[in-house]
Amino acid sequence: MIRNPVYEKELRMTYRSIRIIAIIMIFNIILALVGISRLSYIINDMHFNGSAEYSAMLQLYILIATIEFLLLILIIPGQTSTAISGERERRTLDTILSTTITPFTLIIGKLAASLNTIALFILSSLPVLSLVFIYGGIQLSDLILLLGYMLFTAACIGSASICFSSLFRRTATSIITSYGFTFFLFIGTLCLTELPALFSNTNAVSPTIKTLLLYFLLFNPGITFYYIMNIQAGSSTAFMKLLHFPHLYMTEFVTNHWILMSILVQFTVSVLFLFFAVRHLKNNFYSGKA
Repeated sequence: MIRNPVYEKELRMTYRSIRIIAIIMIFNIILALVGISRLSYIINDMHFNGSAEYSAMLQLYILIATIEFLLLILIIPGQTSTAISGERERRTLDTILSTTITPFTLIIGKLAASLNTIALFILSSLPVLSLVFIYGGIQLSDLILLLGYMLFTAACIGSASICFSSLFRRTATSIITSYGFTFFLFIGTLCLTELPALFSNTNAVSPTIKTLLLYFLLFNPGITFYYIMNIQAGSSTAFMKLLHFPHLYMTEFVTNHWILMSILVQFTVSVLFLFFAVRHLKNNFYSGKA
């Protein structure tokens, strides 16, 4: 990836910008304020009660991780949805594609540069997330899993956003579509699974249809994040209750291997988005409509 000229150019432009430094500072200030204020409350409570409750530190970890995940979800579409449409509006897209740079190289370079920036956000948050290690509560492997899934989610949403950026000519349209898709991914799929509850007679909807709707949650990164948090908290009861398990016909294999199954589904969707982005860009360029 270091040899990708688009990747190198994007990195230079990004890290020379004061804007990205300001965003990272605001990002970490928000996490630090939440983390330090909550930690101060926990320590004062420990002094008052004269005992240490390690569950409180686990709740602190979950709180910081959830806020960080939500902030990243808000940043990612805006970071990647202007990748191709921005070049098109600046009238530099034709020039780039006229060189030895292929549509695949362009899109992968743009996505990798965006993920590099997101990785910087994630790594910069380590000091705040590490507050939980003061009293213990989680293992290093739990933290690696969490940060790895955050980066994976960034890649999935980034792939979709870059696809929309290549499909639409105007940056505003690609940004709105990217955020709309992200909203549907997190909220829409959850609403689909609750559709049977809208019927006055729930027996009118067969259990098979209910289960099929439930499988849409595999596309939802928020549900998998919720599962990871439940597992690291030492309980999957809330997650199983969310899946209405075992009242429906969702197999135990899927529920026991939810992280792997959801990652495979989301990875497949991301590859399809990148494929369509490259194909659309290539077809438009050769037809003179890039």
